[in-house]
Amino acid sequence: MSACIFSSIESFIDTFRYLIGQTVGGVFCSPISEAFGRRTLYILCALIFCAANIVTAAVPHIVAVYIGRFVAGFVAAVPATMAFGNFTDTHDDQVRVWIVYFYTFTGNLGLVVGPIYGAYIVENLGWRWVYYIATIIAGASAAAAMLMKESHAEQLLEKRVDNVRKESDNKDLKTSKSEEDHSVKIFLRDCLFRPLEFLFTEPVVAFCAILCSIAYGLIYGSTESLTIVYESFGWSETTTSLAFIPLAIGLMLDILPRFYDAHIHRQYEKEGKQIKPETKLTSFAIACPALAIGLWIFAWTIPPRVENISWVPSTIGLVLIGFATNDFAYVLFGYVTDLYGPLGASAVSSLSLSRTLVAAAFPLFTSQMYKGLGANIATSILAAVATLFAFTPFLFLNYTSKLKHFSKFCESDDEGEDDKGEGGETDEQKSTHSDQV
Repeated sequence: MSACIFSSIESFIDTFRYLIGQTVGGVFCSPISEAFGRRTLYILCALIFCAANIVTAAVPHIVAVYIGRFVAGFVAAVPATMAFGNFTDTHDDQVRVWIVYFYTFTGNLGLVVGPIYGAYIVENLGWRWVYYIATIIAGASAAAAMLMKESHAEQLLEKRVDNVRKESDNKDLKTSKSEEDHSVKIFLRDCLFRPLEFLFTEPVVAFCAILCSIAYGLIYGSTESLTIVYESFGWSETTTSLAFIPLAIGLMLDILPRFYDAHIHRQYEKEGKQIKPETKLTSFAIACPALAIGLWIFAWTIPPRVENISWVPSTIGLVLIGFATNDFAYVLFGYVTDLYGPLGASAVSSLSLSRTLVAAAFPLFTSQMYKGLGANIATSILAAVATLFAFTPFLFLNYTSKLKHFSKFCESDDEGEDDKGEGGETDEQKSTHSDQV
């Protein structure tokens, strides 16, 4: 019993330090990109991530591991959420169907493939090489970031105005009321805590964050059990990591609904209709039941209650879970990105915070739940919750279009509103965006 408690405490400490880094980085740093641009943050975060992993792997002291993990979590959260703002800068709604899909797919694929190659690296090279290899990959990412161009409109405008100011020798030419407001006051007042403000004052963001927490709670609860479940099939500790492959297959299958999304966008464009963020929500009504069905299949195709069965049927359930995993990320993150436009990074940070909290909490009790109740009963509990969750798409489609009318930040897309100006924004929204610049 004492060993189990000690193990739980160690797991909590490890999870907590990374969680704090992810929370602080995602919530308080991603909005920096909305005020000061994105390219520099990509480069800095990649370089700091390299340094944090080197410290974790090379310094032979537990304190170095704590600090390295915290810093790595801090900087890793920034580009992960900032990218959605980048997509809004550079691509229209129709192109973002594919951009957001491939981004969420590669991000989730990393979570799936990580346990596989990590298990084999640890077995053959030792745990430190997990961090050394991460350093090499992050170093390549930093080099790639140096080749990219700034995409944030205000930064591009600021640079152009600087050039005009130098050429014309007009020192009074500015892009905002004052340089002080642009660099300090507005950022501290309106930007730094914007993700938390969104989470607690924006009904749509709060609703999506709740859905994100429930969905990923069910997903993390099931995937954390894979080692326990597949050891009961006689697999070794390293081989159990291969159970993540069916999840990867499910992630790839989520490309199929994207063809329908692209078709809808082309149809809207052909008919001259305005494309709304809600046009991308169709697959959410498929992913929610798929998660419940996948969990039920997985629950009753594994030992100990089901004996003399191959491991193959259980992987069918994992494929459906993988499909739902990527679709939830695509729908929820993509929806708030489209809805909040230039402020999409802050909205995504709010959702990422809820997902990070769930990711940190579930490993603390999943192992005990599966060992205490048995894999069949434990997974059935998750499946029962997922069955209730399968009805949420109806709530999503019925209420989010109404909730966004209570928002002062999201970009209104209703046709025929009298208070709209050019570009589809209300006068109040234009004033808000202008002040934030």
